[in-house]
Amino acid sequence: MFGKAAPWMVYQKEMSACDLGIPLWEPNPPYLLEGPRYKRMEVGDVGVLQGGSFELLFNVFLEKDHPRQGHFGVPQDFKPLRLPGPRGHNTEELFAIAAPLRGALDAMPLKTENVIYHRGSLHGGATPGPVPFNVGAKFEFEFSKESGAVLLFSKPARRYEMGQGDLLEQHVRLNYRSWMGFARDQGYSLYFGQLYIVTGVIRTSQWAMATWKSSSKSFDSKASLSVAGVADTSAAYKGHWSTPNQTIMTNQGPVIDTLGGTDNQTLFFNTIVVRGRGLFPAKIRAAAGPRDLGAGDRDANSAPEVPMQMDEEEDAEIFRIPGNTKDSDVLAPVLDHILDVGSSTLAQLTATQCAKVMPRC
Repeated sequence: MFGKAAPWMVYQKEMSACDLGIPLWEPNPPYLLEGPRYKRMEVGDVGVLQGGSFELLFNVFLEKDHPRQGHFGVPQDFKPLRLPGPRGHNTEELFAIAAPLRGALDAMPLKTENVIYHRGSLHGGATPGPVPFNVGAKFEFEFSKESGAVLLFSKPARRYEMGQGDLLEQHVRLNYRSWMGFARDQGYSLYFGQLYIVTGVIRTSQWAMATWKSSSKSFDSKASLSVAGVADTSAAYKGHWSTPNQTIMTNQGPVIDTLGGTDNQTLFFNTIVVRGRGLFPAKIRAAAGPRDLGAGDRDANSAPEVPMQMDEEEDAEIFRIPGNTKDSDVLAPVLDHILDVGSSTLAQLTATQCAKVMPRC
C-alpha cells in the first residue's frame, strides 16, 4: 500500500525520471464554482504545488491589474518583467512570443520500465501498431516491482518553452524574497514546499494515468484502461480503469472541460525553483533521460547531482527543472581538441567528417 506516500507524490517521483519537467497528478487548472480559476498554466506563472496540482499566485509578465492577477493580487512593489523583442498585442500573443511551440510528444504510453504495455485494441478488435487514445480504445498493462507509473494522453502533447530563461532567472534572484513572503501571506506554507516559476509547459486535452507503491519487490498486477467518452469536443473525458489490485491508484481527465477540448491540461512543466536554503539539503539531484526511465529505486540520494549557480548571500537555492534546459553542442569536444593539438585559431569540420564523428559522440 501507499502508506505515508500520497499517489501524487509517488507519481511525481516516478515520472520525473522522464526528464520532461515536473509531472502533475492533476493537470486540470483548479476549478471554482463558475469554472476554472484560470484558462491554463503559462510561462511566467509563479505558484506552489498542492496535492499534485499547480496553484497559481501571479504571473511575472502581466501587469498588476490584469484579470489573471486578480485572485490573490501581486506582491508589494511588483513590476512585470519585459523581455527584449516584440511583446504582442494581447495576452495570448505575449505568451506565444515568450514561449514558442517547440514540438510535441507522440500520443504513446509514457511509462516506467517496470510497466509492460501488452497491447491496445480499438472497438473490440486488436489493432497493429499504435492505438490512438480515442473512443472505443482499450489499453492493457502489467505492473511489477515496488513502484512505477504510466501516462496516456490524447493526440500529440504540445511543448512550449522559453528561450530567454536566463533573463527570467535574473528576475527571480532579484525578487524571490518578496515572492516567498507573498506566498506565505496568502496562507501557503513553504516549510515543506517550494516556489515554482514556470518556464515551459507540455499540454494536451485528455489524459489518464496510474501509479503504485508496494512494500513487496515481487509485486505483480494488471490494469486496463477503456476510453468510453466521446470526441475532443465533449463536456468531459470519460475513461475507466479496471484493476484487481487496490494498491494501484488511477486518475483521468479533464473532469470538467469548459474550453471545448482545447489543450489546457498540463502534463509536465519546466520551472525555476526557489527553495529556502536553511530548511532543505544543499544538493539537488536528477534522474535518467527521456523515456528510458530505468529500473529500481529512484530515491534522490542515488541520482546524479545537478550543478547550480549559487550566491553566498542568498538564503535560498535557485535551480532549474529539468536540469538539461541549456542546449549543448556534441561537436564541441572535437573542435576543442583540434584547437588544442593544432596551431590554428579556427577549428573546422567538413560534412563528411561530422558524419564520422557524430555516431561516436
